Amino acid sequence: MIGYLSGRLYRVNQNSLIVDVGGVGYEVLCPKNYLLALTETGVEITLEIYTHVSENAFQLFGFKTVREKEIFQKLISVSGIGPKLGLTVISALPLQELLRAIIDEDLPTLTRISGIGKKTGERLIVELKDKFRVDVTLHSTGAANDAPVPDARISDVTSALINLGYPLFQARRAVNDITLEQGDTVQSLIKKSLLVLKK
Repeated sequence: MIGYLSGRLYRVNQNSLIVDVGGVGYEVLCPKNYLLALTETGVEITLEIYTHVSENAFQLFGFKTVREKEIFQKLISVSGIGPKLGLTVISALPLQELLRAIIDEDLPTLTRISGIGKKTGERLIVELKDKFRVDVTLHSTGAANDAPVPDARISDVTSALINLGYPLFQARRAVNDITLEQGDTVQSLIKKSLLVLKK
């Protein structure tokens, strides 16, 4: 199994990218927001890889972080969620919003995702609600002597702005210019960022 790939970005396709590792081009299916953020070929990239082997296919799914890959693996453990649908789900919403929708049993939000009907949405909630509640807790708290955990809202807001059509550099600049407060949700931070972009 391939655990990660590190190499030169050769090409970005609609749903995948090709990374050149020692002269071999690996095609990797990736979340949409990550693909949209890649604007320059030839740069060095590293991807966490989930390897999917079936009777008819050998496919690589790539993610920016170990946490994103772990959440993807939990999604595809649910009956009716294959790797491609799992990638659609993880691409549809900022990560924290997706986890929150499942934890809060927000079925309307989940069924707005392409390929997720009522029954599949209910299975996601039943099978993953408690697992994701633990995941969110672990990433929002830590022991006093731990290194600070980066605020996950930042990457989620950046991804949302990219999905709205803003270039990566503008999205990052807007997020860097806003003030994060304890009570801010991803949605409220997106609104703050949009106000910065409109100045």
